[in-house]
Amino acid sequence: MSRVVSVFPKQGHGVAKVPRTYRNLAAALMVTKRIPEGNTLITVLGVGNEYSNQRAIESWLMSEYSESAIRKMCSPLEKLGDALVLCLYERLNSEESLL
Repeated sequence: MSRVVSVFPKQGHGVAKVPRTYRNLAAALMVTKRIPEGNTLITVLGVGNEYSNQRAIESWLMSEYSESAIRKMCSPLEKLGDALVLCLYERLNSEESLL
């Protein structure tokens, strides 16, 4: 099964598929942490190929946690939500200190 979805069948490499676990968790984190639709988190969490806040959160989740680690968590939404807030806080503060 291919891990790449072609946006336009004959152009470019396409966009990498995101496993359902990460998609669902990112959507749930957006709701529980009241993160709006848009693209403001891309520069803070993203790696360069994201197009939305949800996709940036998905990238962050995939870079920080394996699916098996997430499955072993007792309450992953709570733990990941706290980790996301901490990550955003640290990255935003580090960027402010550079100014």
